[in-house]
Amino acid sequence: MIWDVLDDTSRGMTGEYGQLNVYDATLGKYVLFLPLETLPAVVGSTNTVENDVTTSRTISKIKGKKTIDDKEITFLWHRDNIERLNEFIGKQCDFLVSYKDGTGWKFSGEITYKNDDATSGDKLTGTITVIASQVDEVATSNVLDLMAKTCLITNADFPSELYLSKENGSKEIAVKLSNASGTCEVTSDNTAITATYQSGKITISSTSGEATNGIVKVVPKADGEASWTQYILVVVE
Repeated sequence: MIWDVLDDTSRGMTGEYGQLNVYDATLGKYVLFLPLETLPAVVGSTNTVENDVTTSRTISKIKGKKTIDDKEITFLWHRDNIERLNEFIGKQCDFLVSYKDGTGWKFSGEITYKNDDATSGDKLTGTITVIASQVDEVATSNVLDLMAKTCLITNADFPSELYLSKENGSKEIAVKLSNASGTCEVTSDNTAITATYQSGKITISSTSGEATNGIVKVVPKADGEASWTQYILVVVE
């Protein structure tokens, strides 16, 4: 007798390093959609239809329609993620779930999102609902050439909020990027707050001498890469 010994457990994986990607028409590739706690699988079961004819002693089945599932996935609730999601609301998106070994699955659909209940002792989360309209029949065995890297800020101390004095207060923020040749485009939605980038530093200043507030938008940029935008709430006290 022949016995095959194949330890398939050595190739097993967790969801670590997996991500949900969305197609970027400018780059012509899939880019990171959003950091998520779970990766959606929208492929449902395939229905079967009984095939019963009087001339056969067996009842067989034929392949019917495939079900596409709606999925709810959890994300961390903060301004960066909310602004990112707002870019895709009302649009038909092409998605790619990618896994650590370079396999993946493509599907298309729309998203909606909402905030979850909150307590003082738990992290704030939101829920994205993926309403899929089309899904590939089979998995993609190699997604590496389909994906683009993301240029992002890597220093953990990069602030989400900043407080300045109204007497011409100013603050410099060091910026480390995942791509050493990258740069940052910075803008402010308040003319009384200026924001500039030079030589790896963002300088944010208040100019009006009045108490005010605004949002500074920081867009890392590198050739051939997507941008992961971050925002700073600036309060001039």
